[in-house]
Amino acid sequence: MDLIPLVLSVVLALVIATTAATIKREHARVRAVNFRVHELGHYEIAYLAGGPRRVANTAIALLAKSGGLRVSRGGNLHAVAGARASHPVEEAVLAAVAAGSKGVSATVIRREIGGGVAMDEIRHHLTGLGLLVPGETLVPVQTLLRRLRLLSWLALAGAALSVAAVIFLSMGPFTFVGGLVFAFTGAAGLIAVARHQRAMRDALSSAGHDELSRARQAWAPMGSASSGGEALSLSVALYGIGELHDPSLEAELNAHEADEGSGCAAGVCGGGNPGSSGAFGAGGDFGSGGDSGSSGCGGSSGCGGGGCGGGGCGGG
Repeated sequence: MDLIPLVLSVVLALVIATTAATIKREHARVRAVNFRVHELGHYEIAYLAGGPRRVANTAIALLAKSGGLRVSRGGNLHAVAGARASHPVEEAVLAAVAAGSKGVSATVIRREIGGGVAMDEIRHHLTGLGLLVPGETLVPVQTLLRRLRLLSWLALAGAALSVAAVIFLSMGPFTFVGGLVFAFTGAAGLIAVARHQRAMRDALSSAGHDELSRARQAWAPMGSASSGGEALSLSVALYGIGELHDPSLEAELNAHEADEGSGCAAGVCGGGNPGSSGAFGAGGDFGSGGDSGSSGCGGSSGCGGGGCGGGGCGGG
């Protein structure tokens, strides 16, 4: 009788260990998608580095820098006559700003285009290239995680019952050892669940992280302001609005950051579901800090995050 709790604890430990190993293997398989070689533009790189939020901020910043947008006090954006867009995301920004006769805040524009068609096209394109993890491919992993969580709680319940049996029923030492195995197994299982859940928030595939790393190796942060061109576009895409080296513009665009903690379009404020609005590469948009309203993202390891990942979630 005294051996039963010990035997059950060992059996459950083996089941939990097998489930955790299966999750790790399946998660790695999902992320190891085939990458179709393709030269990425700065908005595609911005999506890898910080998701929809970084794309939106990059478009706003580059348009403001080139004179296509005027930024007034408080972070309101105003259309400039004759402004021209070089990308569908910029067209979406200009159209959204033009719709507001008295100016529109950068916060509203980020939310609006973050869930717009132009952003969806970037995400679908990167997913097709194998740089983002399709959310539906993670369903089997999520099912296994739910199973692992249930088994872990069962193990902790077994630990509690074993301790109660030792105290109140004077069960022998094997029951006590079984309780220890139950407790250790349950705790290890829950830790594994938490670790895999964090990893699943990372929207980037292994190839996506590789491409982002290559881009960062090729384009280091600029030490001073640049007049424009590819260097500025890629630098802002990779490292955020701080690369403009324009403190006044950064301050205005950051004016309503605190308002972005709720009601954000998918991925614009960081965090979200895997494969759609998850975590992206690390890095803050404003200066060196992370974005307000962002959730923890997996850095270059996994917001990729990261990130959304990612130091301050996927930067933005």
